Amino acid sequence: MKETRKKAERCASGEDCPAVAEIGRPEKLSRHNKDDYCYRCRTRRADEATSSRERRVQGGLPRVSV
Repeated sequence: MKETRKKAERCASGEDCPAVAEIGRPEKLSRHNKDDYCYRCRTRRADEATSSRERRVQGGLPRVSV
């Protein structure tokens, strides 16, 4: 019986993956990666979420006295 290799899993961000700028295609996922996104995309998403939250906190809604 001939063994077949599993096709390399790539980041689910596709063309938006930061690796595209460097290597021309989405980053290959580690076999231990349980997520559909590569490490760089996960950290980028976390940074965006954090900065978005910080902007909301800095702008803030007016406080309402009860």
